[in-house]
Amino acid sequence: MGPHGITVNHLAPGVIGTDRNLPRLADDAYRAQVLGRIPGRA
Repeated sequence: MGPHGITVNHLAPGVIGTDRNLPRLADDAYRAQVLGRIPGRA
């Protein structure tokens, strides 16, 4: 959007361990899938 004079700031932290999603993140296969979609993660 820069060419149009519009500045955009965005932060998307991804999955955060909360009471709502901790049970799902306890599943090793799901956790590996989620972590595998994080760019730059070794």
